[in-house]
Amino acid sequence: MKKFISIFFVVTTAIWLISCQGKRNNYENNIEGHTFFKVTETNSQKILFEPCYASIETFKFYKDSIYHNWGQEYDNIKNISKEVKTDGYLLKGYNDNLNKISEINISRPKGKDLFWTINPKVFIDSINLEQIKLEKHINESLRKILLQTILRVVLLF
Repeated sequence: MKKFISIFFVVTTAIWLISCQGKRNNYENNIEGHTFFKVTETNSQKILFEPCYASIETFKFYKDSIYHNWGQEYDNIKNISKEVKTDGYLLKGYNDNLNKISEINISRPKGKDLFWTINPKVFIDSINLEQIKLEKHINESLRKILLQTILRVVLLF
């Protein structure tokens, strides 16, 4: 009987530890180490839009910091504290550029497996980029210069 109680206690403890481990690592599994790209919503679809002379806005989440690329500028947010909410995560940390604490709310809308909401814009995880269209903005004046250059080169030959 003592052996049965010992085995029961070990198995119960192991199950309890495993189930708590999964909940505790949910942030690490879903967010940490991932890069999220801003999604632009058009009338007909969601796309990644890369503007001329800028990058697509991104968030890169590390264990204790966040790199937020705004397109031409960036923020480093350090000393992150994480709070698990019913619909996602609340992250707080010191923003080097603003010299104050910044908050980042992350959630996944119900039924939207590809998309995440980050302060309240729509983003997509980099592991799902092949499932969304990328559109690059071409500056019209740059396009004219390129066409003129190509024509000159062609006419020289």
